[in-house]
Amino acid sequence: MTRSIFPHFQTLRVAACLLALVTLIPSGLAMAQDDNEHENLLPALRPGPTLSFEEAVEQAHQQNRSLKAIRLDLQTAAQSLKATWAVLLPTLYATASYTLNDHADSTTQNGVTLETGAQNEMALGLQAKMPLIAAQQWLGIDASRSNRELAELTVDEASQTLLYSVAQAYYQSAAAWRLIHVYDSQAKALANHVESATVRYRNGVGSLVDVKQAQTDLVSVQDEQLKAIFALESARDALKVLVGSKKPPMPVEEPPSLATFLTGTSETIALRWDVRQAKKTLETSRKSTQSQWMQFVPTLNATWQWNYGALVPDSMEDTERSRWNLGLVLSVPLFDESFYPALRQKKLAEKQAKLRLDYLEDEATSALAQARRALTQSELLVASAKRKARLADETLSLAQANYVNGTGSALTVIDAQRGSQTAHVELETRRLDLELARLSKLQALGRDILSILR
Repeated sequence: MTRSIFPHFQTLRVAACLLALVTLIPSGLAMAQDDNEHENLLPALRPGPTLSFEEAVEQAHQQNRSLKAIRLDLQTAAQSLKATWAVLLPTLYATASYTLNDHADSTTQNGVTLETGAQNEMALGLQAKMPLIAAQQWLGIDASRSNRELAELTVDEASQTLLYSVAQAYYQSAAAWRLIHVYDSQAKALANHVESATVRYRNGVGSLVDVKQAQTDLVSVQDEQLKAIFALESARDALKVLVGSKKPPMPVEEPPSLATFLTGTSETIALRWDVRQAKKTLETSRKSTQSQWMQFVPTLNATWQWNYGALVPDSMEDTERSRWNLGLVLSVPLFDESFYPALRQKKLAEKQAKLRLDYLEDEATSALAQARRALTQSELLVASAKRKARLADETLSLAQANYVNGTGSALTVIDAQRGSQTAHVELETRRLDLELARLSKLQALGRDILSILR
């Protein structure tokens, strides 16, 4: 009975082996196909010049088109000051007049006819005028000087705002560049894990689920790396416009830390551009009000005129044709209703400037306190992120060692790799937040970024 059953049993074993072989062949083909599908097909970064942080800020200061347009305001303010000065300088005008009468005028005296008015008359002249007392114009010069200084502060504020935007874009580009390397390291580690899981599966000590899970995580990391690449390209485009470059610049991977620039910095808002601008606006308004009061002060002008008769009646040809005169004109304002609305407008502008200064000082104090808190928070979060990254790396090393020794599972390795990836991405994000917080504090203190870097 045993002998009759054994051949059947042997036949079943052969059939089972054949079935297993048939099952493994498609699996092997499918795995080979998956290996081809999961090849890294990430786009290459566009070529461009590599700029350091200092070079990017300096180039933006020199080449940014918006700054070039804003600096023209300084020339406008300078010309306005010259125009105010010009009012106090002497003026000289040349005049010429010609008159054609329908007939010549004449008169008879003692039987003699004299021509008193020619049909053609022409006169030439020079007229000079100089203000001797012009109190409103005198104070107007001081107000124009304040306006020029105000324009300088406005240009400085716009320049620093743009340069801080350059700094932010640069650090964002550098962070995206570091993230690409983080994801690249994770992708290489996952590729090795896919290969290890595939070998174990083919040797019969692993499962196909482990292989598929590792391949899925590899694709996910490659997706994140793709996002980081496009984020870097977008940041480079923004940096290109800000620095006025023809090609998108490439940042260095590790720009200098801004921590050294915060040491020894006085914690005051006096250097902030908006506060200094508001103070100068109030000063200009007060000087403008004082100048407006001077419209009630008398003015004194000196005039000089010279005339020459080019065409005169025949009876006057032998007389002196040229003459000059010197005069003084004193003007005393007694009543002019238009003076008062203009004076009230100046007073209201001064009051508005005072209120704005008080508001900006309170706002600047609050912004500085908020920048301090944000910086302290970022420093603590970076320290925490470093600890988490170190612990995640240690966990991954232990999980990989146990997996190689056969005492650990593939899922444990995959979870550890995910934890390591998350920790390092969080660390780079926290590092970016820290540098941006430092930039915000420097900006809240009103520090000149060009002076800092130079």
